Amino acid sequence: MFASSLRPLLWVALLALTAPACRSDAETDAPDTSRAAEAALNAPGGGGEGEASEATPPPAPQEPAVVQFEHKPLPQGAARVEKSETIMTMSMTVSLKDEVIREGNTEQRSQKRKRITLLKTDTAGAPVEAKIVYEEIAETHKEGDGKPEVKPSPLEGETYVVTIEAGEMVVKDARGADVPAAESDEVIADNGDLLKPDMLHTLIPRGPVEIGERIPVNETFLRRLFDADAGGAVTIQEAWLALKEVREVEGRRSGVFETRMKLVAPVSRLEMGFDMTGELVVALADTQLVKMNLKGPVRFATPEGQQGPKGVQLVGEGHIAILQESAPAP
Repeated sequence: MFASSLRPLLWVALLALTAPACRSDAETDAPDTSRAAEAALNAPGGGGEGEASEATPPPAPQEPAVVQFEHKPLPQGAARVEKSETIMTMSMTVSLKDEVIREGNTEQRSQKRKRITLLKTDTAGAPVEAKIVYEEIAETHKEGDGKPEVKPSPLEGETYVVTIEAGEMVVKDARGADVPAAESDEVIADNGDLLKPDMLHTLIPRGPVEIGERIPVNETFLRRLFDADAGGAVTIQEAWLALKEVREVEGRRSGVFETRMKLVAPVSRLEMGFDMTGELVVALADTQLVKMNLKGPVRFATPEGQQGPKGVQLVGEGHIAILQESAPAP
C-alpha cells in the first residue's frame, strides 16, 4: 500500500556522515538537537439578506454521520499508478570514542512514479505476483549549502516482476531473468508491502465508522509504515486516525482521516523518534489508499552501548515529509 521505504534515504544520509540546516518550502523548522530520541519526544461569510450584489450561497451538502468502508481486495489484473515524494532533512553529530569528529547537514529528496499491475492472486484473493514499471525517478542529495547532487537510479525506465517464494519477495526482470542484487534489493526496499495483506484493511473497521471517531493505530501498522527493524522494540506514545469528513478526492468518494503517530522505533540500527501528523485519504468503495500526506520532526541516536556505521556514534535531528498518491491506471 505504501510506496517507499525510509531506509534507503536514511542510509544515504548516514553513510555520507553529514546532515538539515536547510529545509524544504513545505517543512517547518526542525527542532533543537537532542541526545535521546524518546526523551526528546517526551519533553515538554456570505452576503446578508437584501444585498443584490451577492448571490445567496447554496446550502452545504449534508455529510453522513456514519460511513461504511468496503473491504475489497484488488482483483487480478488491477493496475494503478503510484506517485510519491519524500523529503528528509537532517543535522547530525558524529563521534568516535566520545570525541566529536564531524558535524553537518544533509537533505535527501526522492520523487517516483510507477505503474503496478497485479498479475496473480491466491485462492483467498491475496496478491502473489505483480509487475512494476518505474516510469520516473528523481533523487537528489545535498550536503550543507552545496548544490543538490542528482543520484541516477538503475530502476528508472525498467520493468520488474515480483513474486513470493518461501515467504520472501523475489525480483525478476520483464523476461523472467534474474536482476543484479543491488537492483533487487532496491526494488524490495521500495515495495516491501506490495505482496502483503493490505494494512488499511486490518486497521479500518469493517463496521460503521462515525465522523470524529478515533481509530487506534496498532504496532504492526507502524512497523511497516516506518520500516522498523525486525525484532526491535517499538514504543508507541500516541497513534490514531480520526475520521474528519467524507468528500470526493481524485474522483473517488473517500474518507479523510486526520492522524498523529508519535513513537520510538529501531530503524537501520538507530533509535529513531517520530512525531508525524497529517492526513490519510481512503476510498470508501474498497478501502484503498487514495492519498497520504505526513510530516513532522524526527530525532535519532545510536542506542547506548552500540555502534553505528563505521563504528561511530550518531546523534541528530531532522524533519520528514511524505506525500503519496495512488489512482487506478488509465
